[in-house]
Amino acid sequence: MFALVKENSIILDRLHVGEVLNMKYYTSNTKCSPRSFNTKIDYIRKDQNGRFKGHFLVGLEILSEKNRPIQLDQFPVLHSN
Repeated sequence: MFALVKENSIILDRLHVGEVLNMKYYTSNTKCSPRSFNTKIDYIRKDQNGRFKGHFLVGLEILSEKNRPIQLDQFPVLHSN
């Protein structure tokens, strides 16, 4: 899972590989409440020639309460904010 960030965005100066952020995730089921998870930044890579040219890919890993990775199928994540 990754987030797209424009290459000229000021947020890039604030993101660091290994950093853990508390992020809120939503499902497509409107009856389900959003859930917050600690989320680790795995990588930050510039897409030079690919589909997302002009952007950085910020790799995200959702961590469980014990800071271990969880499987995405354990929680139907569609997008985060």
